[in-house]
Amino acid sequence: MTLELTPSPQQKLIIEAGLVSQRVIACAGSGKTATAVRRLAEIRRQLGASRQYVALLSYSNVAVETFRAEYAKLTAGQHGLSSRVLICTVDAFVTSHILSPHAASTMQCVRRPYLVNGHEPFLKGFTFYNGKFNEEIRFLSAVLNGTRWNFFNTAMRGNAVPVNDSTALAAIGKLGKAGAYTHELGRYWAINTLVDRPQLLKILAQRYPYILIDEAQDIGSVHGCLLELLIAEGVTVSLVGDPNQAIYEFAHADGSFLRNFDPGVMGQKETLSENRRSIQPLVDVTNKLSSTTYLSARPVPTRKSGPYLMTYKGEELFKVRSTFAEILANHGYAHDSAAVLCRARDTVSLIAGSGDSWGQGATEHFARAAFSRDRNGDIAEAFTHAVDGAFRLLDRPPPTLRATVLSGTDDLRAKAVRRIIWAFLRTPATGIPPASLNAKSDWLPKLKANLTPLLTTLERKCGLPCVAKWGYGVTSKELSEEPLWSQDLATSTVPLPPVRTVHQAKGQSIDAVLYLLRSSDVSKLLAGPVHEDGRIGYVGLTRARDLLVVALPNTTKAELIKRFRDAGFSDWS
Repeated sequence: MTLELTPSPQQKLIIEAGLVSQRVIACAGSGKTATAVRRLAEIRRQLGASRQYVALLSYSNVAVETFRAEYAKLTAGQHGLSSRVLICTVDAFVTSHILSPHAASTMQCVRRPYLVNGHEPFLKGFTFYNGKFNEEIRFLSAVLNGTRWNFFNTAMRGNAVPVNDSTALAAIGKLGKAGAYTHELGRYWAINTLVDRPQLLKILAQRYPYILIDEAQDIGSVHGCLLELLIAEGVTVSLVGDPNQAIYEFAHADGSFLRNFDPGVMGQKETLSENRRSIQPLVDVTNKLSSTTYLSARPVPTRKSGPYLMTYKGEELFKVRSTFAEILANHGYAHDSAAVLCRARDTVSLIAGSGDSWGQGATEHFARAAFSRDRNGDIAEAFTHAVDGAFRLLDRPPPTLRATVLSGTDDLRAKAVRRIIWAFLRTPATGIPPASLNAKSDWLPKLKANLTPLLTTLERKCGLPCVAKWGYGVTSKELSEEPLWSQDLATSTVPLPPVRTVHQAKGQSIDAVLYLLRSSDVSKLLAGPVHEDGRIGYVGLTRARDLLVVALPNTTKAELIKRFRDAGFSDWS
């Protein structure tokens, strides 16, 4: 969304309102960024010289960076406008204002609490019993049901299994006394800290009397409780989002908090129904599948565009990407402004040409690093895996060092570790070998040979010794003789578009999308956004700006294909 854009009448109603609570249901591509940034500036203007802050919170780091850049441009030169605004993620707000400064006493730890992602080596001693065996602490989830905490094992994604209260509380308490928390458990500790220290709520309410939440469909039970506590203290909260895009139900965010939010008698319930992303033929098909009535603000381009169907054979799934690449080249679409979207990571791997034999432990992290680096040049993801692989082989590294290395801070030791592992990742000859090598017979021996100087360097320059007999942690178990990335599965004479999951593409605008459905996805998408699987389908469909191709298995029943055609899809020809 460009800053020069003239707000629509719907946007003006939201932006120019007084200091009231708002609930905004915004369709895909409706310009939420421009609306939220302008609303933030307007609230700040109406507050005048007040020393209180206005907060704009989101669930996406990418969105936060966009908001900050857009707000800086929008307010440049407005010298009378106070700079007292905060733009960050919801979790960053909770961390900086509740967990880091105040949660230690509630957690009964003697240090400043810190976040762990669940892969840190020292967490091997922090588990919970799932009824059969000990599970990793990163799979323990805490959910609020009214005023009662319920605990779940989320190791099997999409199938949260209840965990006994005493078992969960013992595991959470043990980790808390060590000063650590996962993303899930950090929210648990935040609420308990506010309960222990009610005065903290009053301080937050006085400092942040106006809070805007972007992507509000992602508000789950715990963040919902936090907002209700702040509202009870007098904070004016406004929400903007799309319940049809609530695709994090595993985190207990199903869009219901946004849908049911009451801004009060003086508040506003508004809608953004003009889609500035997708052309009308694409908006029409999503309208029919989701029972909405949105309109497009864009003209239809001269190049081939619109919603289409194509089929594929299950045994030739890997050819879908190259087929789409040819379509893009033949109709004037750049490969890097297009994408193949899938429901599951496993499907992404199959299409991109990887197997499912990643190995175990440190081997798995290094294998995934090689794949991420070589397949699509995803260096950020590759670096995270490389760091996790290296830390698996270190002897009791400081518990906060991994997070410090990945955060990009100026800590001297973290910078040195970052530099060393970065070089190991970016130099296949002396670091992580190419993913095109046979995994077990070629790739793994080269990796082990290259790890020796890496670990020596980390100890010599950073004071981080490796574990004794670290070679046992770099095992060939569950590796195959196939390459980690088979580049020759499908040949294409044109550049290939990236392959992503729908979750990875959330929030993006993509010129041309091929949305690949497996057999189990088809009927769920056609059912509409009533359940999470339908909402995931909705997000996949609404990423496209001009061209949308839905790829169906050639075994799809005729009556299901007819429903796609009835919705407005044409057969690709």
